[in-house]
Amino acid sequence: MSFGVPLSQLIVNAPKPISTGLTALDNELDGGFRYKSSYEIYGIPGIGKTWLASETVKTYLQENDDGKVLWITTSGVAPQMLLRSEAEVKERIDYIRITKFTELLYFYQKQVMSEPDSISQSQSPAESAMPSTGTEAITNDTNSNDSYRLVIIDGLSRLLNLQLHSLSKKNCTTLHDTKCRYLIILMTLITKYNNKNNACHVILNDSMNTTYVPENNGGAEDELEMVEDGFNFFVKSHNYLYENNKRRRVYAPNVIRSALVANNALGNRDSRWEIFIKRRIGIFWEWEDKVTRNLDTECSKKATGNGRCRVALVHKDRQKSSQSLNFSVVPFDIDLD
Repeated sequence: MSFGVPLSQLIVNAPKPISTGLTALDNELDGGFRYKSSYEIYGIPGIGKTWLASETVKTYLQENDDGKVLWITTSGVAPQMLLRSEAEVKERIDYIRITKFTELLYFYQKQVMSEPDSISQSQSPAESAMPSTGTEAITNDTNSNDSYRLVIIDGLSRLLNLQLHSLSKKNCTTLHDTKCRYLIILMTLITKYNNKNNACHVILNDSMNTTYVPENNGGAEDELEMVEDGFNFFVKSHNYLYENNKRRRVYAPNVIRSALVANNALGNRDSRWEIFIKRRIGIFWEWEDKVTRNLDTECSKKATGNGRCRVALVHKDRQKSSQSLNFSVVPFDIDLD
């Protein structure tokens, strides 16, 4: 007697991915953000991270009449796009403010575990640093018993970097070991929450420029070069030189990476927590005409007045490592200027 579930039933019952609101990005993500998965969106301030997350929230609520969304902010400011939405949309979005990384750990322990203190010391080095005040609601009444199918964490890198030194000193470990240890704990809890509630997490992070290159031949951002104009960072492809009819790889002097990686806790163990993230999306400025034409996008001089446009660098799923390129570039055709 077989107790298994037929593959056809699993396929039929698989929920539709959450659309990002951008067709090209949805296609690259195999339909959008998938449930029981976590995604990271990173980029400089003002590049469009909050816009993309807000569009995802609105799309999800339009397609799910009984769905609820939780937006966790670390800055105390709720996204204006959603605050200006229709009343029926705003009523299904809960906002909470979390100002410490250990508060975030404590919040997810309460969501996942029957008893918040049931995680042993070996699993949670943050236990002694747990806050006494918990989290603070910004709008709506956030019930800890609510299950959210879509959760946005706005500013995880900010929380971690602000508390990293104190956590490292408390645990007598290096900054990099401390960062990896705490991120593994957090991402484990988030993964448990996703599986328990059939949910999806989208994590918004800042980005930083760095010359650091990981030992595993770097990452997708190594194909890009950073230039500063005094206000924003512009990125262009400039990574190969030809000598004697042979192409030679040349690392860019500066690359822009997620602030979870490019901080003062650099090291080669980031893959231990990155494995929990299904896909990563970096949003960059692009100004080369040939790239703009190749992407078939209309955001050029007419859109911004200075010949630049936004592009999204989408990292491949780690399970598809056999592919020759570990990223794809798709148009991020919005107008926020």
